Amino acid sequence: MAIFVGGYGDDVYDGTDADDDIQGNSGDDQLSGGAGDDTIDGGEGNDVVKGGPGADHLSGGWLGNDELYFDLEDYDQTSVETGANHFFIAGLPAGKTQHLTTLKGEGAGTGTQQIFSLLEDLGTHQLLLDGGLDVIGVPNNLGIPWNYGQLSNYHDTLDLTRATAAVNVDLNISGYQNTGMGSLSLVNIQDVWGGDFGDRLTGDGMANGLFGGAGNDVLQGFGGNDELSGGEGEDRLDGGDGHDVVKGSSGADWLSGGGGDDDVYYTVSDQNPLSVESGNDHFFISSAPAGEVARAFTLRGDDFHAVGTRDIFSLLDNLGSSGVLLDGGSDMYGANDHDVLDLTRAAGAVQVDLRIGWTAEQNTGMGAFTIVAFEDVWGGDFGAMLTGTSVQNVLTGGAGADTLTGLGGDDVLEGRAGEDVLSSGDGADLLKGGLGADLLSGGAGADIFQGVLADFAGDTIQDLSSIDRIRITGATASTLGMTQDGRDVTFSSGEVLHLGQPGRLGVISETANGVDLVLRPTLRSASDFDADFDGDGHNDLAWRFLLDGAANNGDFNVTLVKLGVPNAQPLRTSHFDIQGVGLDWNIAAIIDLDGDAKSDLLWRNDQGVFSVWTSTGDVFTPNVVVDGTVSMDWTLARTGDFDGDGKTDLIWRSADGFFTEWRSTGAAFQQNVFMQGGVSPDWRLVGAEDFNGDGKDDLLWRHLDGGTTIWTSTDSGFDQNTYVDFSMNPTWQLEASADFNGDGKADLLWRHDSGVVSTWFSNGDGFTKQYESQQVDADWNVVASGDFNGDGKADIVWEDSESTFSIWTSTGDHFTPNALVDGLMTENHHMVRSDDIFS
Repeated sequence: MAIFVGGYGDDVYDGTDADDDIQGNSGDDQLSGGAGDDTIDGGEGNDVVKGGPGADHLSGGWLGNDELYFDLEDYDQTSVETGANHFFIAGLPAGKTQHLTTLKGEGAGTGTQQIFSLLEDLGTHQLLLDGGLDVIGVPNNLGIPWNYGQLSNYHDTLDLTRATAAVNVDLNISGYQNTGMGSLSLVNIQDVWGGDFGDRLTGDGMANGLFGGAGNDVLQGFGGNDELSGGEGEDRLDGGDGHDVVKGSSGADWLSGGGGDDDVYYTVSDQNPLSVESGNDHFFISSAPAGEVARAFTLRGDDFHAVGTRDIFSLLDNLGSSGVLLDGGSDMYGANDHDVLDLTRAAGAVQVDLRIGWTAEQNTGMGAFTIVAFEDVWGGDFGAMLTGTSVQNVLTGGAGADTLTGLGGDDVLEGRAGEDVLSSGDGADLLKGGLGADLLSGGAGADIFQGVLADFAGDTIQDLSSIDRIRITGATASTLGMTQDGRDVTFSSGEVLHLGQPGRLGVISETANGVDLVLRPTLRSASDFDADFDGDGHNDLAWRFLLDGAANNGDFNVTLVKLGVPNAQPLRTSHFDIQGVGLDWNIAAIIDLDGDAKSDLLWRNDQGVFSVWTSTGDVFTPNVVVDGTVSMDWTLARTGDFDGDGKTDLIWRSADGFFTEWRSTGAAFQQNVFMQGGVSPDWRLVGAEDFNGDGKDDLLWRHLDGGTTIWTSTDSGFDQNTYVDFSMNPTWQLEASADFNGDGKADLLWRHDSGVVSTWFSNGDGFTKQYESQQVDADWNVVASGDFNGDGKADIVWEDSESTFSIWTSTGDHFTPNALVDGLMTENHHMVRSDDIFS
């Protein structure tokens, strides 16, 4: 008898033919007993223990991931094996007695796995293989693991890969079963590896790993989160319930994930599944392997068991022209169940139109196949053209230049990187352009344009409306700075966002998701250029010459209009000439300071100082009133005769909405005769006219959402909300307020973004509404109103982008277009217009 005791290093020892006692101690030892009935203990470390001929007692030791070689002559271990061990088991040598009836491994700690590899057919001999209860946690100070006996996620395996014929294993069986490599009782075994001869492997209710080799295998997972792999051959795999992974490999396989949320790997040479798939399944589909024939392959997912389930069909490569039909299935619980076509692995551009459906195959760029009952598409990184349907779609691009079209439904469009074009159509949509200069259009509905600040750099939002939101994630209202020049918005970190619609961006709310911005439409005031400079009862037009560097830059002159005057030229130019007024002075209002029925000019400079120049009938007397007491945070909001004395009074308004009335004395202004606070800046003062015919001008307010209200003058103040109307949304602009029918009460002229014109005639306490038969092209805008032909009814002046203007004269209930058309002024002559007043 030989005794060997190893040290702390990695020992190698081959025993004698006697009955040896071999102790490896620590280190990764290689110990072999030779002939004889040996006792071998590997000790700590990752050891290799071989008994050799004889009835041996073998142990890998308390710690370490060991390899132990047994045959049936050897004895059972005196204690269970710890660590991730690999047991190699041979049959009973000829003429010997079986001592090994039980082989057990125990994983003391997380991450352990026992593998039982049969090296040959054990014949009729019975053997119990026990993977043991793998425990989780770490040892406490007594050396006993916490939660002892609680199962971990690590699997113990029966390895039958060396079988010379088909094997049959059912992990549900309690007791011995004829596996084809021996009569085995399997305890705490989760995984089985089959051989190459057409195996039948069946799992239990736990999470199993079943792996067939070559041959036509049948693998059944049952419950638990199983992994099934058929290997070569025409295999039949069914994951059963649970979150399973099912892989067929080469051969015409029949695959099914069964119930639960499964990952199933198909090739187009596989057989069609015999039943539809339920649950949140993920199908991975690849082309036929080399040498295999693609089938007319149909794959369908149906979700029968829960609300909100979806299937994902991921193409792993180009399927070619394979006759494939991919069907997301009839998700019986409704529109929340989204099925996804995943083309993210495309090597080139892709194109999908979900509207086509059953009617035809589509050449997607990853193969030509039929696409049915899908709601969502994920494109690749080389440009995607994706089109949705009338239901809710999620369309996602990649790194290329994508074109995503949502159509109807509450869509989610995400362009990611690249210069993308996103158009979501009807519905309350979410658009994420991502990085790159994107072109975004939300269509009808309350849409959200979302991204971090860098995502908006160079973007254009074509149709942002007052009900849409721009959501800048990761930003706060206190740190988000922005300036706006026309339709270009520049953020404090340099990103420039272009708007396709007029208006001003402002912060409307701040949440944990970031800052929401809203477009506050520029609601044009009623036509406030209403001037009769020479007092003849015919309104006139005024011009400023604007040309940088020119000697006459900023010069002012008047065109007298004499429509309807017998034997008179309709236009008389170059009157009331003013020279030398710098461009830092703007015409802020047309007033009648002294009540002489001749229009005067109120100028205001960029420091807030204002000056009144009064008309004598043929020239202006400058600086009759000069006042520098009003700071620039107060704007001249309206002018009108609020006390009915024939002289023009002023309404000043601060940024917080507070307003005050200054009343004309004929030679100056009496300040603050009426003051009013509490009016939100969301309400804009858009008109001051006599709507009820009492000789005093009233105030017309309009909210950003389009609603209007009138405050009537009481001489000492205003009665609030004597008329309220919310029928006109922000797509209607108030173009003019004037007395169009000559009844002494001011009327309203509206214009829709489409060009439709509507006239509201005042009846003293409300309005009679009608539409004009004419529709006006968007190039033409109302620039002035007033009585140009002296018939007591207000007319309107239109001007196009080429500086041609046209006067429409009122008939009392409609307008006669183009009573006077003139295009003789040069492009440097700027008509003083309504938009110049109070702006």
